[in-house]
Amino acid sequence: WGRLMDLTIGWSPWWFLKFVFLYYLVYAIALGFRNVTRLKSNLVLDCAFYGATLAAFVLLRARMPGLDSYILYGIFFFLGIILAKHEVLRRLAMNKHVVFICSALFLIGIFKYDFHDRGNVNLLIKIVVSLSAISIFLSGLTSSRVDSFLKSVLRRYGNGSLAVYVAHFSILGIIGDESLQMDSLLMIILLVGLSIVIIEACFLIKFLCCISTHLKFLLYGGKISTKFGASVSPKIDTPV
Repeated sequence: WGRLMDLTIGWSPWWFLKFVFLYYLVYAIALGFRNVTRLKSNLVLDCAFYGATLAAFVLLRARMPGLDSYILYGIFFFLGIILAKHEVLRRLAMNKHVVFICSALFLIGIFKYDFHDRGNVNLLIKIVVSLSAISIFLSGLTSSRVDSFLKSVLRRYGNGSLAVYVAHFSILGIIGDESLQMDSLLMIILLVGLSIVIIEACFLIKFLCCISTHLKFLLYGGKISTKFGASVSPKIDTPV
């Protein structure tokens, strides 16, 4: 058990599991509260609930060191839930004026961001750059009327994001981070190509693991049987 827990510490391969567990727990509480109170889902209610959760994390920072990461990743996790559920927010993110502003912020922020800096200003730049990228990609993918090769590839990568997360940190540990010392523009170009190779390697690992239902369950989760004993294939391609 201790060795399994070590896999979630620091930058170990499954570091993200403790984050995902807590976020899904909060999400389950939100769903349970809505079912009990019979409240319908709306943008204001969802923003208030998940915003209050992040605010609670902020208040607990002084007593519980290490919550900064939970706050940072929680922003994107809960934003993903809200974007998926509310069309009005997606339309706002895809507005041409918003996309133009986000494109400018992305180009400015990407050269200001320092990978090794953990200061508050740099974290704010990271959030702005990431949110801008979400708006740009969302607009580009949804506005395209042609199901292009790039669009299908990005959709495939998004649907298989869990499979990528399970394996890619182990692969990165083998490669090392020497490339992060390069010039920013050169680093971006090289890392895009390297990312594609790593993602495809993760999909290959997933394909090989799917040969065994139980191995697939251990690595990617899901059900392997129902209450009545009928076999059920785990569904792991959940968009993130």
